[in-house]
Amino acid sequence: MIRWIQSPLILGYLVGFIAFFAPILGFIASKGLAPLVIVGSMCGILILWAQSRPIKWLNSSTILILLCFCLWALLSSLWSIDFVASSIGSARLFGNLLAGGLLFVTIKNLTREEKKLVLKFFISGFLLAICIVGFEISLGGPIFIALKDPVFSIERVWTGELSGIYWLNPIMVILSLFIWPMALGMYKKLFGSLFDKYSILFLVSGFVIVFILLIIVSFASATLSLLFGIFGAILILIFRRWTTVIASLSVVIISFSIPFGFSMIEAPMSQINSLASLPGSAKHRIAIWKFTSDKVLEEPFLGWGMNASKSMPGGKDFLFTKDGKHIGKALPLHPHNAILQTWLELGFPGVMLFVCLSIFIIMTSSNSHRSKFESAIIFGQFITILGIANLSFGMWQAWWIATIWLSAGLMALVIEMDERADT
Repeated sequence: MIRWIQSPLILGYLVGFIAFFAPILGFIASKGLAPLVIVGSMCGILILWAQSRPIKWLNSSTILILLCFCLWALLSSLWSIDFVASSIGSARLFGNLLAGGLLFVTIKNLTREEKKLVLKFFISGFLLAICIVGFEISLGGPIFIALKDPVFSIERVWTGELSGIYWLNPIMVILSLFIWPMALGMYKKLFGSLFDKYSILFLVSGFVIVFILLIIVSFASATLSLLFGIFGAILILIFRRWTTVIASLSVVIISFSIPFGFSMIEAPMSQINSLASLPGSAKHRIAIWKFTSDKVLEEPFLGWGMNASKSMPGGKDFLFTKDGKHIGKALPLHPHNAILQTWLELGFPGVMLFVCLSIFIIMTSSNSHRSKFESAIIFGQFITILGIANLSFGMWQAWWIATIWLSAGLMALVIEMDERADT
């Protein structure tokens, strides 16, 4: 056992396996991403200690913000409408953030040879994931039908019976976040002679392929998020300083105003729908945000408590349009919006911490010691994460937190790699 831990490149194989397998697991069973990161982080730190390596930890600002977030979440259990769910949710949040942070630390402490090994696994897993998605779409979803449910097929999507190929959403989220460190690796010529020679072509092609797949899958929120990320990256390349200042101000303004804005509008769904025709899922999402905003204003300072979204009074009531059409429950499980969920459950202090963390990441991405392209890629990835977080998933979902940590870790790995690392 000791000899195995002391083996050279063992950390490279460990992280490489995680980077390779994460997209596949995202397709087969996305909830398995959290255990993958947890086990990987525990093994990674154990190996670092066993090999007596000097460890570079997360910076103190990040640790402080995340720790305050967890402590405030736990404290909110005292006034939560569901003490047990709130306490368990706080413990899970701490565990997921700790595991993700330790995996990030493991990645940052890899040797140069281990990083080169991880890059090979990373690109192999990314390309395999592209092939899986293409195979699933082109052949009518045979893998999902065989593994999950024969009732849901892509043919039903094409005929309009289903709104999208939703079972591909998790793997498409991973591709949407992994494409950013992949693009930086292409730019820095880290992936071998073929990618070296046509690096810019492969870089652009990667974004185009992911973008097209997102459209085919009908994953609108991730499509918009990736588009916003690309747009933000371009702005950083042209106006780095002004873009970071405007982005920081935008985060502050939007974060502190969004629940009040939705609450003040009498019928936001109808007003938005009058400007553009919205699909049923978008109408339901807007109605959820309106309901959530109204609840936020009932407890704006302390919030309703961690994990309160699942037990919110009136959340299980059905919503209807003005013409009487059923659009879904007022708050099924969570608001599908990170800012509103933070407001709802953790109140003003939670939003303050969310804003501080966001501004810290934005400012870090535009560090003057970085090249403009590096800053653009980091910023683009963060905007993509922020977009998906505020349009799709619950903020505390373990697999989503694990995906963010892993994609951030891979970004850190690529940033710290020298050009021509494969030589």
